[in-house]
Amino acid sequence: MKPRTHVTFRHPAEFVPYGDGVLAVSGAQWFAALLLRVPGLEIEDDLCQEDWGVVVFARRNRKEFWIGLSAWYPEKEDAPVRDLEEGWWLAHFHPGLWVPWRWASWFQRLSSSGKNEFKRLLADVHEARVSEAAISDIAWWWRTPEGPMLHPLVNDLIARRYNSLPPPQVWRAKS
Repeated sequence: MKPRTHVTFRHPAEFVPYGDGVLAVSGAQWFAALLLRVPGLEIEDDLCQEDWGVVVFARRNRKEFWIGLSAWYPEKEDAPVRDLEEGWWLAHFHPGLWVPWRWASWFQRLSSSGKNEFKRLLADVHEARVSEAAISDIAWWWRTPEGPMLHPLVNDLIARRYNSLPPPQVWRAKS
C-alpha cells in the first residue's frame, strides 16, 4: 500500500504572502524549525520559493527528500466558496530530488532502503507534529485533499490500517 504523503494541519503561524495566496519563504521558517525536531533530519538553510509555496530540501541516512509547504483552505460542505480562515497548512513529502543531475536520489524511490527510509521519515514527522502543542487537526492523505476533512478519529483509523507505518500508536489523532 502506498504511504500517505500529504498532511493537512492547523498551526497559528502567520501567513506571509509572496504573491496571490502563495506562501513566502520568510513565512515558512517555523516549518523548517519544526522539521529540525525530526531525529537525524538535516535541512538546507536556503528554502526554495515556488509559485505554489515553499520547498525544503532535506537529507537523512544518505537519502534525500523534498518537502513542500503551502497554505490550505479546507472546503466546508455548507459554504459556497472556500473557507479563507488562516492557520491551515498543507505539507507534502517526496523521496529524492527533482534535479536531473542527482540520479542517485531519483533511484532511491525504487530501492527498498529508500522506500523504508521514506516511511520512517513520515512517521517521525508525524510524531514531531503530534508533540507540538500548537498543531492540531492533523490529517494524512495519499494526494492533495480535495474534499472536506474527515473526522480525526476516522483519519486515525485509516492511517493505522492502511499507511503501513509502524508503530500504530504513532498515528494518534489530535483534535
